[in-house]
Amino acid sequence: MNYTKYKHLSYDERVIIETLFEQGGTISHIARVLNRSKSTISREIKRNTNYNGIYSHKYSQYKYIARRNHKHFFKFTINNVYDEFTKIFKRKYDKRYYGIKATHHYIISNKNIKCPSLRTVFNW
Repeated sequence: MNYTKYKHLSYDERVIIETLFEQGGTISHIARVLNRSKSTISREIKRNTNYNGIYSHKYSQYKYIARRNHKHFFKFTINNVYDEFTKIFKRKYDKRYYGIKATHHYIISNKNIKCPSLRTVFNW
């Protein structure tokens, strides 16, 4: 199967998005100009508009770099909020008998400790 190789938006593409969006261009038009999916453009505008609802290429590039630099900060290892959860999870989890979801549910039901969301545990 051929899978599409996804690429992040470049700084130049963000400048074009800002220019066309300020001129009243639709998301469909911007997507055609950049040869990108409409959902990519829509998500970019939604994620990176400031508090006043204005899209800025400089602000969006700043947010992109900040997200990229902070992606390695992991909740379990950085701040020791979930240490007790981690100990119990490692002791209880066995993929042959209890899956991640079952182990997470067991800890939430039987222990009175701070627990991360199920999605966070799956990412862990």
